[in-house]
Amino acid sequence: MKFAFIVLHFKAVETTVKCIDSILNLNSINNNYNIIVVDNGSCDGTAEIIQEKYKNNIDLIKLDKGIGFSRANNKGYSYAIEKYNPDFIVMSNNDIIFKQEEFMDKIVEINQQKKFDVLGPDILNPDGSHGNPYADSPRHIDEIKLYIKRAKIKKSLGVLYIIFSDMFKKKKNNTIKKCEPNEKKNVCLWGACLIFSKSFMANNKKAFFPETMFYCEEDILCHRVIRDGGITLYSPKVSVYHGHSESTKAAFKNKVARMKFCFDNDIKSGKVYLEMLKKEEQ
Repeated sequence: MKFAFIVLHFKAVETTVKCIDSILNLNSINNNYNIIVVDNGSCDGTAEIIQEKYKNNIDLIKLDKGIGFSRANNKGYSYAIEKYNPDFIVMSNNDIIFKQEEFMDKIVEINQQKKFDVLGPDILNPDGSHGNPYADSPRHIDEIKLYIKRAKIKKSLGVLYIIFSDMFKKKKNNTIKKCEPNEKKNVCLWGACLIFSKSFMANNKKAFFPETMFYCEEDILCHRVIRDGGITLYSPKVSVYHGHSESTKAAFKNKVARMKFCFDNDIKSGKVYLEMLKKEEQ
């Protein structure tokens, strides 16, 4: 089977190197693979460092400016299909580490049994929590309206929100999300690592559409797949390790600026998804 790994890079070069090295260490006896690194407008020389380090082991797509999660990944998705015509596309953030040697073999095995369109692995976070399934179902109109409203309130609070949220975190007892032991169909899958099958590629020119800058991609993707009669599948048989938002941290060292960026994009992306749902209801 042919695999294409798409790694979205932004500034955090050491993090991206760890991700690429982990892919190169996977067992590929039964499968061929190519690695495509999409530099999302770093403009700091890190793309060139990666190109020089890996030379012919990767394909580098260098974007002149940051165009967001959806659009940048779509560039890699289209490139992978046109150049390599893979059976599977593994799309990951640069802070994903692939530790499971039989990762590709497991994907092939799962698809033979379940015929998925999009597969989500078990994603282990640094705090011991697990990121998948992201949600049992995509948010409906009323839920996304509330999501947008809450983001606006949080943004309006500014620094006060950071102070109160930090206080709350210190006082509350954190409940660690445990690994879901069973496979689940048609659930929302975390965008940190997604596996697209040939059946999805055959029916979708873009992985993410409508395109957003950041956030709500999970809801939109899950909604589209289910709407079109496809299958999203979470399976604990495949697993990855996630380092948590390294690119966002690289872009914003200031906590207030990072918070504003997040809430601005929560609002914008929420509106894109809401508009999509409203049009479908007409």
